Parts: sequence; C-alpha cells; structure tokens
Amino acid sequence: MAMARGLITGESHTSRLSGMVNLADSLKVGIKLQEGIGAFSLPTEVWDVAAALGSVSIHGFCFGNGGLDFYITWNGDYVRHYTLTKPYDMSTATLEGSTWDVSLYESNTYAIDISPDGKYFYITGVDRDTVNMFTLTGTPFNLGSSTPIFGYEMKDQYFSNPMSEADPDDSLTRSFEFGNNGTKLYTCGYGTDVINQYTLSTAYKIDTATLDGGYDMTGDGADTPEGIRWKPDGTKFFITDRGSPARVVEYSVSNAWDVTTGTITEGTNFSVSSYETSPYDVAFNSDGTRMYVIGQSGDDIIEYSLSVGYDLSSTVTYVGTSGNLGGPTAPAGFDFSPDGTKLAVIGSSTDRLYHYTLSTAWDLSTLSLQSSVDMSQITVMSQTGPNDRDLYFTTPMAVRWNDSGKRIAIYDGYGTTVDKIANIPVGVAYDASTLVDGYIAKNTNQGSPYAIQFKPDGTRCYMLDYSDSVVYQYSITPGLCPNGVGSGIGNDDGPSSSLTGTDSYLRGMAISPDGKNLFICGSSADRMGHYKLEIPWDVTSTLTFTGNTDITHIDATPCDFKIYDTPDGMKLFLMGANTRKLYSMTLNI
Repeated sequence: MAMARGLITGESHTSRLSGMVNLADSLKVGIKLQEGIGAFSLPTEVWDVAAALGSVSIHGFCFGNGGLDFYITWNGDYVRHYTLTKPYDMSTATLEGSTWDVSLYESNTYAIDISPDGKYFYITGVDRDTVNMFTLTGTPFNLGSSTPIFGYEMKDQYFSNPMSEADPDDSLTRSFEFGNNGTKLYTCGYGTDVINQYTLSTAYKIDTATLDGGYDMTGDGADTPEGIRWKPDGTKFFITDRGSPARVVEYSVSNAWDVTTGTITEGTNFSVSSYETSPYDVAFNSDGTRMYVIGQSGDDIIEYSLSVGYDLSSTVTYVGTSGNLGGPTAPAGFDFSPDGTKLAVIGSSTDRLYHYTLSTAWDLSTLSLQSSVDMSQITVMSQTGPNDRDLYFTTPMAVRWNDSGKRIAIYDGYGTTVDKIANIPVGVAYDASTLVDGYIAKNTNQGSPYAIQFKPDGTRCYMLDYSDSVVYQYSITPGLCPNGVGSGIGNDDGPSSSLTGTDSYLRGMAISPDGKNLFICGSSADRMGHYKLEIPWDVTSTLTFTGNTDITHIDATPCDFKIYDTPDGMKLFLMGANTRKLYSMTLNI
C-alpha cells in the first residue's frame, strides 16, 4: 500500500491552533518534526454534525476549558455551546443553553475562538470582515450564563440620550465635562442654552448618571454655547460661545461643582474672534496660566497666556497657534493629559480621533501628530441591548480623558435626536491611538476572512482571507485582556504574499508554535499547503512554499482544522463541510 509522507506540527496550548501539511492517505502518514519522526492514526469520526444540527451549513469550531467545552458556528448566524464530561470526546457532549444568534454582529460567521480563561469570545466573518470580541460576563466558558457583551466590558460605559433625557426638545448638545473627581457629569449645547448636571453614583461610570437639574444661560453672555470646562476646584466653569463676537465666558459658582443651587455669577466675556470665529472647546494648563481654544474656522488650536490662572479678567495675551493640525478638519473637541505631553482631538467632519504628543509640555509649537482612529468604525454597547449597528459615531463632537487616562469619553449626536456618550478603555494611559473597540482586527481590503489565530502572547492576530488568498497580520496593544489577547484594535501590518500556490479558496490556517511554519487548508483543490516564514510570527516576511497534499479522502470540502494537546495525546481535529462530520486523528509524536 502506498505511504504518503508529510509534516505536522502541534501546540500544547488548549486554545491555540497549530497546523498540518502533507496529509495524504487514510491509513497512515509520516510526520516530520524537529523532534523526530512520528505518525498519526486512521481518521475517526468524532461527531456527526448533520445528526446534531440538521440540514445546516457548517463553518467553524473550537474547544475550550481543556476540552470540556465545545463551540460550533453554522449558517453564518449561530453559535452553539456543548459541555463534555470527557475532554475532547464529543460522544459525551451535552447541549448547553440556547443557541446564540450572532447575526446582529456578523451574518456570515466562519471562524470562532475563545480566550484561555474563558472570558472572551471571538468571531469573524465575511459580512463585516472583522474579528469581533465579546466579553462573557457570567461563568467563564459559558455562553448561556449571560449575554455576551460586544467589546471589552463596555456595558457600564455607555450613556444614551443624555441631553434628550433632560430636555427632549434639545438635540443640539455639543459638549460634556466630568467634575468633582468623576462624580459629576455636565452636558452643554445651544438648543436651549442649558447646562445639565448629573450625579454619578460611581466615579466616571456614566451609566449610573441621574439628572440633578440644570442652569439656563439664556440672556447671559453665552448666546451660542458650545464647550464647557471647569476649574479644578469646581468654583468656576468656562463656556465657549459661537455668537458674535466669538468668545469664552467665565462663570463663578457659590457651591462648588453645582449649577443647580446657590449663586452663579457671569464674569468676563473674553473675545477670541480675532483668531477664531467659530470656537468649540476650551482647555487650560495645570495652573490655568495658559488657555487653549479650538475651533472650526482655522482648524487649529489658539493659545493665550493669563497673568492670573483661570481669571479672564486678568491680562490675557495671545501667544500663538498650533497651525494646521495636520489631519482633522472641523475640529470640535480636545483634551490634554494632566502633564501636557499628550493631546486628543476630535474631528467632527472626518469622524476621527487624533492622537498627538508634545515634546515640551503645554507647548503647541512642539506638537506632533502620531496617529488617528476612525470613529465611524467604532462600535460600543448600550446598557439595554447589543444594538451596536446603531451605535457608530456619526459626528463626534467632544472628548474627555477620565479614570487616570485609562478611559476616554467621546460624545456623539450633533444634529440628531439620539445622542450618546461612550466611555472607551485605552491600552496605554492617555494614548488615544490605543483605544479599545469591540473588534480586534478589521480587513479594510473588503476580503473574506475565514479563519483567525492569535500569537500565543496575544500581541498579533492573523486573519486568513478566502477571496484574496493571503493572511492579514495585525499588531495588538497588550495590557487590557487576560493573556494579552484582544486588548485593542489591531494595527494593520499588511498581508502575506499570495498563497494561491496552495488553493484559490482558502478555508483553514495555522501557524506552528515556534512561529516558523504556516499551514493552509483549501476547499477548491482540497489540499493542505506548507510555507516557511523567514521571520517567526511575521507572515509579511518572505514565505517559502514547500508543497501541498490532497485530503479529498477525508473530506472534499474542509472548512476548519485545529490541533489540541489532549489527555490522550496530541490530536488533530478536522471538520468537513461535505461529509458534515468532525474527525479526530491521534498524533504519535
């Protein structure tokens, strides 16, 4: 009998893929490893998917929790969870809870994975071309113990309709501000010229906001209020006014941080119209001796010096301008880090969040653009449901750091009847470029992602593209999620070279534990291919093709494969869309 020979690698991590190549006949295949020569057993049917799920199209699967939990996705819309009494043995499987409908996020789901601690679940598909992350807020590994939350524990960081709740007739909220160490929240807009004040029962936890009341500025100096900023001790607040002339208006309060009681005194109206005719936001340096105004007439930041901190009645002198900010048009909101070396700017027309550094603190002449994030692609979660498709930032207007720079709050809603504030984690304090979204990686090339894999330390994500015949690589900022996995939006490193030498319709992918080997599975030619990576874990480096192997004897349409270190040894699992069965093979390594 003919004996085919090949190469297989595996990994001992229970939540990670590895790979295989040169699988040939159904009896025995030689395996070449650095450690030596081995073989794997005759493929055996582990589970009849058709019998369990009926007439459905099957796509992807994964094990978790040391093989005691199994997950499968089908028809692109659904994920089902099974528990096993014996690790990796589907004959002991019991269906857990109800089927999870993921169609709101992805209607063509093809690949799934779960984090090693069971707190985060990942799906990818061809509808939105993303690797989406979900937080499991209930029992780890249990999809049914609670509704998976889109993104990184965002449930408590969303505040819908803050202005509309206070005043249904006002849809022209423009800005917000935290106060009193995050226990107060203020919104400001020119629809009714009212500052609304909220109390947060937990600092910066915006879903705990309750309305205290408001202050009506009608008839005061601020005719068209846009932005609001408080003095750090809560005794004054400042309003940017787009009226004529454009100005910053100072107010004093008798009760610190409270605009609903006591006496509020309008102070100096300082005109900024000589340099900015459409001011939207104002900020100060740490002692209040520098005032910064951002606006949309010049797409820049204007700087003034104050002889007395936070006192517009003192001598106020024009210092200069940042010049063109090099990215945002119609900038609407901004916020400095406390030390003045970091700056976040919102561009309302570009829908982007821009991150800058200052080599000299508070000195705009040393400003340097580092990166930007497309907020129109950011999705956040409401408290009441997963309706993320309605939660894109369409016209972001204001931005504020909070919680020691670990989160950044974005306000959206200009000209709409539905406004919102979303408080979003960042991977690095006061670094807006590390903003954390619900997706890990997004294929901007509009391809068809069919498989995902993470580098073991979680610093990279790999997305196999079915239509482009490449693997896209994304670098991920570590630090927020366990094991470093899924901690932020991946930075697109680029694609691999073309993998068409293996198959024109790629379905499965695996990178060996040492990062030196890439294994590809296709469904057109029904074969496995092997590539060597010039640089470990870098698929954008030079790839060297070593060969293919036909696998039609197992399944003519493979749709997913994985390797796990089980109590019974290293095993390869292969799911076939044609036979609609899940197979297992023992690796004798």
